[in-house]
Amino acid sequence: MRACWTYIDVFAPDLLAARDDLDQLDALMDPPGARATSADIDQRLEQWLARPDAFIPVHVVTVGRGVKGAINWSGLSTLLGCKVGGISGPGGPARRRRVQDAIRAGVPERPGITATQPAIVDRPDDRRGPWCPGFELANVRREITNLRDAAYIFVGLMTMMRDSEIQGIPVGCLGTRYGAPVIHSTVVKDRGPGGQPDSWWISDPVVKAIEVAEKITLSPTRIFGSLYQGNQRELRSFDVHDEIGRFTSWVTAHSPDNGLDPIPDFRLAPHMFRRTMAVITANEPDGEIALGITLKHNATRALANSLTSGYGTPTPDWAREFRHQAQDVAAGELVADWARHTAGQPIARGPGATTFLAGLDDVTDKVADNPVKTGDERLLRDMLRDEFSTIELGPLNHCLGVTADAQCLKNLADEARGAGPLRSLCSPTTCMNSVITEAHMPVWLAEEADLTARLKDRRMAKVHRQRLQAQLDQVRSITRQEPT
Repeated sequence: MRACWTYIDVFAPDLLAARDDLDQLDALMDPPGARATSADIDQRLEQWLARPDAFIPVHVVTVGRGVKGAINWSGLSTLLGCKVGGISGPGGPARRRRVQDAIRAGVPERPGITATQPAIVDRPDDRRGPWCPGFELANVRREITNLRDAAYIFVGLMTMMRDSEIQGIPVGCLGTRYGAPVIHSTVVKDRGPGGQPDSWWISDPVVKAIEVAEKITLSPTRIFGSLYQGNQRELRSFDVHDEIGRFTSWVTAHSPDNGLDPIPDFRLAPHMFRRTMAVITANEPDGEIALGITLKHNATRALANSLTSGYGTPTPDWAREFRHQAQDVAAGELVADWARHTAGQPIARGPGATTFLAGLDDVTDKVADNPVKTGDERLLRDMLRDEFSTIELGPLNHCLGVTADAQCLKNLADEARGAGPLRSLCSPTTCMNSVITEAHMPVWLAEEADLTARLKDRRMAKVHRQRLQAQLDQVRSITRQEPT
Protein backbone atom coordinates (compact mmCIF):
# COMPACT_ATOMS: atom_id res chain seq x y z
CA MET A 1 0.00 0.00 0.00
CA ARG A 2 2.84 2.41 0.82
CA ALA A 3 4.50 1.71 -2.53
CA CYS A 4 1.23 2.21 -4.41
CA TRP A 5 0.45 5.48 -2.66
CA THR A 6 3.97 6.79 -3.31
CA TYR A 7 3.48 6.13 -7.01
CA ILE A 8 0.13 7.94 -6.96
CA ASP A 9 1.12 10.87 -4.76
CA VAL A 10 4.84 11.42 -5.53
CA PHE A 11 5.79 9.71 -8.77
CA ALA A 12 2.65 10.45 -10.82
CA PRO A 13 3.29 14.22 -11.27
CA ASP A 14 6.81 13.46 -12.55
CA LEU A 15 5.63 10.74 -14.92
CA LEU A 16 2.78 12.79 -16.37
CA ALA A 17 5.11 15.76 -16.90
CA ALA A 18 7.76 13.51 -18.49
CA ARG A 19 5.13 12.03 -20.80
CA ASP A 20 4.14 15.54 -21.86
CA ASP A 21 7.81 16.39 -22.48
CA LEU A 22 8.14 13.37 -24.76
CA ASP A 23 4.99 14.37 -26.63
CA GLN A 24 6.41 17.86 -27.16
CA LEU A 25 9.68 16.41 -28.48
CA ASP A 26 7.63 14.24 -30.85
CA ALA A 27 5.82 17.33 -32.10
CA LEU A 28 9.16 18.99 -32.94
CA MET A 29 10.43 16.03 -34.95
CA ASP A 30 10.76 16.21 -38.72
CA PRO A 31 7.32 15.66 -40.27
CA PRO A 32 6.48 12.24 -41.77
CA GLY A 33 8.16 11.75 -45.12
CA ALA A 34 10.73 14.50 -44.51
CA ARG A 35 14.37 13.60 -44.05
CA ALA A 36 17.01 16.01 -42.87
CA THR A 37 20.15 16.28 -44.97
CA SER A 38 23.51 15.25 -43.58
CA ALA A 39 24.61 18.90 -43.43
CA ASP A 40 21.41 19.83 -41.59
CA ILE A 41 21.97 17.11 -38.99
CA ASP A 42 25.57 18.25 -38.47
CA GLN A 43 24.38 21.83 -38.00
CA ARG A 44 21.72 20.79 -35.46
CA LEU A 45 24.31 18.81 -33.52
CA GLU A 46 26.73 21.76 -33.38
CA GLN A 47 23.93 24.09 -32.28
CA TRP A 48 22.92 21.66 -29.54
CA LEU A 49 26.46 21.24 -28.23
CA ALA A 50 26.95 25.04 -28.20
CA ARG A 51 23.95 25.63 -25.93
CA PRO A 52 24.75 26.55 -22.32
CA ASP A 53 22.30 23.88 -21.13
CA ALA A 54 23.61 21.21 -23.49
CA PHE A 55 23.95 17.66 -22.22
CA ILE A 56 24.53 14.21 -23.68
CA PRO A 57 21.71 11.82 -22.75
CA VAL A 58 22.60 8.40 -21.37
CA HIS A 59 20.28 5.44 -21.01
CA VAL A 60 18.24 5.28 -17.81
CA VAL A 61 17.56 1.54 -18.09
CA THR A 62 18.92 -1.36 -20.10
CA VAL A 63 16.50 -2.20 -22.90
CA GLY A 64 17.38 -3.95 -26.15
CA ARG A 65 20.71 -2.67 -27.42
CA GLY A 66 20.61 0.29 -25.05
CA VAL A 67 22.69 -0.22 -21.91
CA LYS A 68 22.10 1.77 -18.74
CA GLY A 69 24.71 4.53 -18.47
CA ALA A 70 25.75 4.34 -22.14
CA ILE A 71 25.13 7.23 -24.55
CA ASN A 72 21.53 7.23 -25.76
CA TRP A 73 22.08 7.92 -29.47
CA SER A 74 18.39 7.61 -30.39
CA GLY A 75 17.53 9.97 -27.54
CA LEU A 76 20.07 12.48 -28.82
CA SER A 77 18.50 12.19 -32.29
CA THR A 78 15.14 13.01 -30.70
CA LEU A 79 16.59 16.09 -29.00
CA LEU A 80 17.91 17.24 -32.39
CA GLY A 81 14.47 16.79 -33.96
CA CYS A 82 15.70 13.97 -36.21
CA LYS A 83 14.13 10.62 -36.80
CA VAL A 84 15.49 7.75 -34.72
CA GLY A 85 18.95 6.99 -36.07
CA GLY A 86 19.60 10.55 -37.20
CA ILE A 87 23.02 10.41 -35.59
CA SER A 88 23.80 7.37 -37.74
CA GLY A 89 23.86 7.26 -41.52
CA PRO A 90 26.84 8.18 -43.70
CA GLY A 91 28.13 10.77 -41.23
CA GLY A 92 27.39 8.66 -38.16
CA PRO A 93 30.94 7.75 -37.07
CA ALA A 94 32.11 11.36 -37.35
CA ARG A 95 29.12 12.63 -35.35
CA ARG A 96 29.72 10.06 -32.62
CA ARG A 97 33.36 11.12 -32.37
CA ARG A 98 32.19 14.75 -32.17
CA VAL A 99 29.88 13.89 -29.27
CA GLN A 100 32.60 11.99 -27.42
CA ASP A 101 34.99 14.92 -27.93
CA ALA A 102 32.32 17.23 -26.49
CA ILE A 103 32.04 15.03 -23.40
CA ARG A 104 35.81 15.20 -22.89
CA ALA A 105 35.58 18.97 -23.35
CA GLY A 106 33.10 19.25 -20.48
CA VAL A 107 29.60 18.78 -21.89
CA PRO A 108 27.89 16.78 -19.13
CA GLU A 109 26.18 13.44 -19.49
CA ARG A 110 22.68 13.18 -18.02
CA PRO A 111 20.26 10.27 -17.65
CA GLY A 112 17.14 10.70 -19.77
CA ILE A 113 16.07 13.23 -22.37
CA THR A 114 13.24 15.20 -20.72
CA ALA A 115 13.28 18.58 -19.04
CA THR A 116 11.36 17.05 -16.14
CA GLN A 117 13.60 15.70 -13.41
CA PRO A 118 12.49 13.17 -10.77
CA ALA A 119 11.55 14.29 -7.28
CA ILE A 120 13.99 13.84 -4.40
CA VAL A 121 12.91 11.17 -1.91
CA ASP A 122 14.08 9.78 1.41
CA ARG A 123 15.48 6.30 0.88
CA PRO A 124 15.23 3.37 3.31
CA ASP A 125 19.02 3.40 3.76
CA ASP A 126 18.86 6.98 5.13
CA ARG A 127 20.12 8.58 1.90
CA ARG A 128 18.30 11.18 -0.17
CA GLY A 129 18.17 11.31 -3.93
CA PRO A 130 15.97 11.16 -7.04
CA TRP A 131 13.54 8.23 -7.13
CA CYS A 132 14.83 7.30 -10.60
CA PRO A 133 17.84 8.53 -12.64
CA GLY A 134 15.78 10.40 -15.25
CA PHE A 135 13.18 9.91 -17.97
CA GLU A 136 13.45 8.46 -21.44
CA LEU A 137 11.09 6.61 -23.73
CA ALA A 138 11.75 3.15 -22.29
CA ASN A 139 11.41 3.84 -18.58
CA VAL A 140 8.49 6.25 -18.93
CA ARG A 141 6.64 3.48 -20.73
CA ARG A 142 7.37 1.02 -17.92
CA GLU A 143 6.78 3.47 -15.08
CA ILE A 144 3.42 4.64 -16.42
CA THR A 145 2.38 1.00 -16.59
CA ASN A 146 3.55 0.70 -12.97
CA LEU A 147 1.49 3.76 -12.12
CA ARG A 148 -1.61 2.14 -13.60
CA ASP A 149 -0.90 -1.04 -11.61
CA ALA A 150 -0.36 0.96 -8.40
CA ALA A 151 -3.68 2.76 -8.84
CA TYR A 152 -5.47 -0.55 -9.43
CA ILE A 153 -3.97 -2.17 -6.32
CA PHE A 154 -4.65 0.91 -4.17
CA VAL A 155 -8.29 1.10 -5.25
CA GLY A 156 -8.69 -2.61 -4.55
CA LEU A 157 -7.21 -2.30 -1.07
CA MET A 158 -9.07 0.83 -0.05
CA THR A 159 -12.52 -0.04 -1.43
CA MET A 160 -12.57 -3.84 -1.19
CA MET A 161 -14.20 -3.93 -4.61
CA ARG A 162 -13.95 -7.16 -6.59
CA ASP A 163 -11.58 -7.40 -9.55
CA SER A 164 -14.48 -7.41 -12.02
CA GLU A 165 -15.90 -4.28 -10.39
CA ILE A 166 -12.57 -2.44 -10.49
CA GLN A 167 -11.85 -3.41 -14.08
CA GLY A 168 -15.31 -2.21 -15.03
CA ILE A 169 -14.66 1.35 -13.78
CA PRO A 170 -15.08 3.74 -16.74
CA VAL A 171 -13.64 7.19 -17.38
CA GLY A 172 -15.87 9.74 -15.67
CA CYS A 173 -16.75 7.29 -12.90
CA LEU A 174 -16.41 9.77 -10.04
CA GLY A 175 -19.46 11.40 -8.58
CA THR A 176 -21.06 12.31 -5.27
CA ARG A 177 -23.90 10.84 -3.29
CA TYR A 178 -25.28 12.48 -0.16
CA GLY A 179 -22.31 14.84 -0.34
CA ALA A 180 -19.63 12.11 -0.28
CA PRO A 181 -17.50 10.98 -3.24
CA VAL A 182 -18.44 7.74 -4.97
CA ILE A 183 -17.20 5.48 -7.77
CA HIS A 184 -19.71 4.27 -10.33
CA SER A 185 -19.06 0.81 -11.74
CA THR A 186 -20.84 -2.47 -12.41
CA VAL A 187 -21.49 -5.44 -10.14
CA VAL A 188 -21.02 -8.59 -12.20
CA LYS A 189 -21.09 -11.41 -9.66
CA ASP A 190 -24.54 -13.03 -9.38
CA ARG A 191 -26.11 -10.23 -11.42
CA GLY A 192 -26.69 -11.94 -14.76
CA PRO A 193 -25.48 -10.89 -18.23
CA GLY A 194 -24.10 -7.36 -18.33
CA GLY A 195 -24.08 -6.95 -14.57
CA GLN A 196 -25.83 -4.23 -12.59
CA PRO A 197 -24.70 -0.59 -12.19
CA ASP A 198 -23.82 0.36 -8.64
CA SER A 199 -21.80 2.90 -6.68
CA TRP A 200 -19.25 2.72 -3.86
CA TRP A 201 -18.47 5.44 -1.34
CA ILE A 202 -14.76 6.23 -1.29
CA SER A 203 -12.20 8.39 0.51
CA ASP A 204 -10.12 11.24 -0.91
CA PRO A 205 -6.97 9.16 -1.55
CA VAL A 206 -9.03 6.80 -3.71
CA VAL A 207 -10.37 9.81 -5.63
CA LYS A 208 -6.79 10.82 -6.36
CA ALA A 209 -5.90 7.30 -7.52
CA ILE A 210 -8.87 7.27 -9.91
CA GLU A 211 -7.98 10.72 -11.27
CA VAL A 212 -4.43 9.56 -11.97
CA ALA A 213 -5.68 6.41 -13.71
CA GLU A 214 -8.01 8.49 -15.88
CA LYS A 215 -5.08 10.60 -17.07
CA ILE A 216 -3.14 7.62 -18.41
CA THR A 217 -5.89 5.43 -19.85
CA LEU A 218 -6.55 5.00 -23.55
CA SER A 219 -10.00 3.47 -23.23
CA PRO A 220 -13.14 5.52 -22.50
CA THR A 221 -14.80 2.48 -20.94
CA ARG A 222 -12.10 0.94 -18.70
CA ILE A 223 -9.55 3.05 -16.86
CA PHE A 224 -7.63 -0.10 -15.90
CA GLY A 225 -8.00 -1.89 -19.22
CA SER A 226 -6.05 0.23 -21.71
CA LEU A 227 -4.43 -1.33 -24.79
CA TYR A 228 -0.89 -0.99 -26.09
CA GLN A 229 -1.91 0.31 -29.54
CA GLY A 230 1.63 0.21 -30.94
CA ASN A 231 2.98 3.31 -29.18
CA GLN A 232 5.87 2.64 -26.82
CA ARG A 233 4.67 5.14 -24.23
CA GLU A 234 1.16 3.73 -24.04
CA LEU A 235 -0.11 0.87 -21.92
CA ARG A 236 -0.22 -2.80 -22.68
CA SER A 237 -3.32 -4.93 -22.29
CA PHE A 238 -4.06 -5.42 -18.61
CA ASP A 239 -3.61 -8.91 -17.17
CA VAL A 240 -4.04 -8.14 -13.50
CA HIS A 241 -2.20 -11.18 -12.10
CA ASP A 242 0.84 -10.62 -14.31
CA GLU A 243 0.89 -6.87 -13.72
CA ILE A 244 0.70 -7.14 -9.93
CA GLY A 245 3.72 -9.45 -10.04
CA ARG A 246 5.62 -7.13 -12.38
CA PHE A 247 4.85 -4.14 -10.16
CA THR A 248 6.10 -5.78 -6.96
CA SER A 249 9.19 -7.15 -8.72
CA TRP A 250 10.02 -3.73 -10.18
CA VAL A 251 9.65 -1.98 -6.83
CA THR A 252 11.93 -4.50 -5.16
CA ALA A 253 14.50 -4.48 -7.98
CA HIS A 254 14.86 -0.68 -7.77
CA SER A 255 14.87 -0.40 -3.96
CA PRO A 256 16.28 1.50 -2.10
CA ASP A 257 17.04 4.10 -4.79
CA ASN A 258 13.32 4.57 -5.48
CA GLY A 259 12.69 5.39 -1.83
CA LEU A 260 10.54 2.28 -1.37
CA ASP A 261 11.01 -0.78 0.79
CA PRO A 262 11.36 -4.13 -1.00
CA ILE A 263 8.13 -6.12 -1.33
CA PRO A 264 8.43 -9.80 -0.35
CA ASP A 265 8.35 -12.25 -3.24
CA PHE A 266 4.85 -13.64 -2.86
CA ARG A 267 2.22 -14.30 -5.50
CA LEU A 268 -0.65 -11.88 -5.03
CA ALA A 269 -4.16 -11.94 -6.46
CA PRO A 270 -6.96 -9.32 -6.34
CA HIS A 271 -9.18 -11.34 -4.00
CA MET A 272 -6.37 -11.26 -1.42
CA PHE A 273 -6.68 -7.48 -1.12
CA ARG A 274 -10.39 -7.72 -0.39
CA ARG A 275 -10.01 -10.55 2.10
CA THR A 276 -6.97 -9.05 3.84
CA MET A 277 -8.65 -5.70 4.45
CA ALA A 278 -11.81 -7.45 5.63
CA VAL A 279 -9.83 -9.55 8.13
CA ILE A 280 -7.89 -6.52 9.39
CA THR A 281 -10.99 -4.41 9.94
CA ALA A 282 -12.79 -7.36 11.52
CA ASN A 283 -10.01 -7.89 14.07
CA GLU A 284 -8.94 -4.33 14.84
CA PRO A 285 -10.50 -2.66 17.87
CA ASP A 286 -13.85 -1.25 16.72
CA GLY A 287 -13.28 -3.03 13.41
CA GLU A 288 -16.89 -2.90 12.30
CA ILE A 289 -16.90 0.86 12.78
CA ALA A 290 -13.58 1.13 10.95
CA LEU A 291 -14.93 -0.88 8.05
CA GLY A 292 -17.98 1.33 7.89
CA ILE A 293 -15.79 4.42 7.73
CA THR A 294 -13.55 2.87 5.07
CA LEU A 295 -16.53 2.08 2.87
CA LYS A 296 -18.35 5.31 3.78
CA HIS A 297 -21.28 3.14 4.84
CA ASN A 298 -21.40 4.66 8.30
CA ALA A 299 -25.13 4.14 8.70
CA THR A 300 -25.26 0.59 7.32
CA ARG A 301 -24.19 -1.51 10.27
CA ALA A 302 -25.58 -4.65 8.68
CA LEU A 303 -23.08 -4.44 5.84
CA ALA A 304 -20.16 -4.16 8.22
CA ASN A 305 -21.44 -7.11 10.23
CA SER A 306 -21.96 -9.33 7.21
CA LEU A 307 -18.59 -8.56 5.67
CA THR A 308 -16.41 -8.64 8.76
CA SER A 309 -18.11 -11.64 10.35
CA GLY A 310 -18.25 -13.71 7.19
CA TYR A 311 -15.73 -12.84 4.53
CA GLY A 312 -13.42 -11.36 7.11
CA THR A 313 -13.18 -14.49 9.23
CA PRO A 314 -9.46 -15.19 9.63
CA THR A 315 -7.79 -18.54 9.17
CA PRO A 316 -6.36 -20.11 12.36
CA ASP A 317 -2.79 -19.19 11.34
CA TRP A 318 -3.83 -15.62 10.58
CA ALA A 319 -5.73 -15.37 13.88
CA ARG A 320 -2.71 -16.46 15.91
CA GLU A 321 -0.40 -14.07 14.08
CA PHE A 322 -2.86 -11.18 14.32
CA ARG A 323 -3.48 -11.76 18.03
CA HIS A 324 0.26 -11.73 18.75
CA GLN A 325 0.75 -8.53 16.75
CA ALA A 326 -2.29 -6.90 18.38
CA GLN A 327 -0.95 -7.69 21.85
CA ASP A 328 2.46 -6.27 20.94
CA VAL A 329 0.93 -3.06 19.56
CA ALA A 330 -1.26 -2.69 22.65
CA ALA A 331 1.75 -3.12 24.92
CA GLY A 332 3.61 -0.45 22.98
CA GLU A 333 0.78 2.02 23.52
CA LEU A 334 0.53 1.15 27.21
CA VAL A 335 4.16 2.12 27.79
CA ALA A 336 3.16 5.80 27.87
CA ASP A 337 0.36 5.10 30.38
CA TRP A 338 2.77 3.15 32.57
CA ALA A 339 5.35 5.96 32.46
CA ARG A 340 2.83 8.62 33.50
CA HIS A 341 1.43 6.41 36.26
CA THR A 342 4.86 5.67 37.73
CA ALA A 343 5.53 9.42 37.67
CA GLY A 344 2.50 9.93 39.89
CA GLN A 345 0.22 11.45 37.26
CA PRO A 346 -3.51 10.59 37.26
CA ILE A 347 -4.25 8.74 34.03
CA ALA A 348 -7.45 6.68 34.22
CA ARG A 349 -11.19 6.97 34.71
CA GLY A 350 -14.06 4.56 34.41
CA PRO A 351 -15.24 1.43 36.23
CA GLY A 352 -12.10 -0.54 35.33
CA ALA A 353 -9.59 2.13 36.34
CA THR A 354 -8.67 0.49 39.67
CA THR A 355 -7.98 -2.88 38.03
CA PHE A 356 -5.99 -1.20 35.26
CA LEU A 357 -3.80 0.75 37.68
CA ALA A 358 -3.22 -2.36 39.77
CA GLY A 359 -1.93 -4.11 36.66
CA LEU A 360 0.45 -1.24 35.96
CA ASP A 361 1.70 -1.45 39.56
CA ASP A 362 2.33 -5.18 39.14
CA VAL A 363 4.47 -4.43 36.08
CA THR A 364 6.38 -1.79 38.06
CA ASP A 365 7.17 -4.36 40.76
CA LYS A 366 8.34 -6.89 38.16
CA VAL A 367 10.57 -4.32 36.49
CA ALA A 368 12.13 -3.41 39.84
CA ASP A 369 12.89 -7.07 40.58
CA ASN A 370 14.37 -7.76 37.13
CA PRO A 371 18.17 -7.56 36.80
CA VAL A 372 17.85 -5.89 33.41
CA LYS A 373 17.96 -2.13 33.74
CA THR A 374 14.54 -0.50 34.01
CA GLY A 375 15.07 1.63 30.90
CA ASP A 376 14.88 -1.42 28.61
CA GLU A 377 11.66 -0.64 26.71
CA ARG A 378 11.61 -4.02 24.99
CA LEU A 379 11.47 -5.75 28.38
CA LEU A 380 8.80 -3.33 29.54
CA ARG A 381 6.67 -3.99 26.46
CA ASP A 382 6.91 -7.75 27.03
CA MET A 383 5.85 -7.38 30.65
CA LEU A 384 2.92 -5.15 29.75
CA ARG A 385 1.86 -7.58 27.03
CA ASP A 386 1.87 -10.46 29.52
CA GLU A 387 0.04 -8.47 32.20
CA PHE A 388 -2.66 -7.19 29.84
CA SER A 389 -2.89 -10.16 27.49
CA THR A 390 -6.64 -9.71 26.96
CA ILE A 391 -6.80 -5.92 26.68
CA GLU A 392 -8.21 -4.31 23.54
CA LEU A 393 -7.60 -0.65 22.79
CA GLY A 394 -10.24 1.54 21.20
CA PRO A 395 -11.07 5.18 20.49
CA LEU A 396 -13.64 5.42 23.32
CA ASN A 397 -12.03 3.25 25.97
CA HIS A 398 -9.79 0.29 26.69
CA CYS A 399 -11.50 -3.06 27.33
CA LEU A 400 -9.61 -5.20 29.84
CA GLY A 401 -11.19 -8.26 28.24
CA VAL A 402 -12.02 -10.15 31.44
CA THR A 403 -14.94 -12.39 30.48
CA ALA A 404 -16.29 -12.70 34.02
CA ASP A 405 -16.61 -8.90 34.34
CA ALA A 406 -17.95 -8.23 30.85
CA GLN A 407 -21.35 -6.59 30.99
CA CYS A 408 -21.78 -7.19 27.26
CA LEU A 409 -21.82 -10.97 27.88
CA LYS A 410 -24.51 -11.06 30.53
CA ASN A 411 -27.56 -13.17 29.64
CA LEU A 412 -25.76 -14.68 26.63
CA ALA A 413 -25.38 -18.39 25.94
CA ASP A 414 -22.16 -20.10 26.99
CA GLU A 415 -20.99 -20.58 23.39
CA ALA A 416 -21.38 -16.84 22.76
CA ARG A 417 -19.51 -15.97 25.96
CA GLY A 418 -16.60 -18.17 24.91
CA ALA A 419 -15.58 -15.72 22.19
CA GLY A 420 -14.86 -13.02 24.76
CA PRO A 421 -16.23 -9.46 25.16
CA LEU A 422 -18.20 -7.95 22.29
CA ARG A 423 -16.96 -4.44 21.59
CA SER A 424 -20.08 -3.62 19.57
CA LEU A 425 -22.15 -4.06 22.78
CA CYS A 426 -19.78 -2.18 25.06
CA SER A 427 -21.15 -0.07 27.92
CA PRO A 428 -18.09 2.07 28.66
CA THR A 429 -19.64 3.96 31.58
CA THR A 430 -20.77 0.90 33.56
CA CYS A 431 -18.70 -2.18 32.56
CA MET A 432 -15.93 -3.18 34.96
CA ASN A 433 -13.67 -3.84 31.97
CA SER A 434 -13.89 -0.24 30.77
CA VAL A 435 -10.92 2.09 31.22
CA ILE A 436 -10.91 5.67 29.92
CA THR A 437 -7.50 7.32 29.70
CA GLU A 438 -6.55 10.93 29.01
CA ALA A 439 -6.13 10.04 25.33
CA HIS A 440 -9.84 9.16 25.18
CA MET A 441 -11.08 12.33 26.85
CA PRO A 442 -11.37 14.58 23.75
CA VAL A 443 -14.05 12.25 22.36
CA TRP A 444 -15.99 12.25 25.63
CA LEU A 445 -15.76 16.02 26.04
CA ALA A 446 -16.94 16.53 22.47
CA GLU A 447 -19.91 14.24 23.11
CA GLU A 448 -20.76 16.15 26.29
CA ALA A 449 -20.67 19.47 24.42
CA ASP A 450 -22.82 18.09 21.61
CA LEU A 451 -25.48 16.70 23.95
CA THR A 452 -25.51 19.91 25.98
CA ALA A 453 -26.06 21.98 22.85
CA ARG A 454 -28.87 19.72 21.62
CA LEU A 455 -30.68 19.89 24.96
CA LYS A 456 -30.93 23.68 24.60
CA ASP A 457 -33.60 23.17 21.94
CA ARG A 458 -36.83 24.09 23.74
CA ARG A 459 -38.96 22.58 20.99
CA MET A 460 -37.68 19.07 21.69
CA ALA A 461 -40.29 16.51 22.72
CA LYS A 462 -40.22 15.43 26.35
CA VAL A 463 -39.39 11.80 25.60
CA HIS A 464 -36.43 12.80 23.42
CA ARG A 465 -35.22 15.24 26.07
CA GLN A 466 -35.31 12.53 28.70
CA ARG A 467 -33.36 10.16 26.47
CA LEU A 468 -30.67 12.76 25.69
CA GLN A 469 -30.46 13.80 29.34
CA ALA A 470 -29.86 10.19 30.33
CA GLN A 471 -27.08 9.97 27.77
CA LEU A 472 -25.57 13.22 29.05
CA ASP A 473 -25.66 11.94 32.63
CA GLN A 474 -23.76 8.83 31.55
CA VAL A 475 -21.15 10.87 29.70
CA ARG A 476 -20.73 13.23 32.66
CA SER A 477 -20.16 10.27 34.95
CA ILE A 478 -16.86 10.03 33.08
CA THR A 479 -16.02 13.66 32.29
CA ARG A 480 -16.80 14.86 35.84
CA GLN A 481 -14.93 11.99 37.45
CA GLU A 482 -11.50 12.75 38.86
CA PRO A 483 -8.82 10.61 37.20
CA THR A 484 -6.70 8.33 39.36
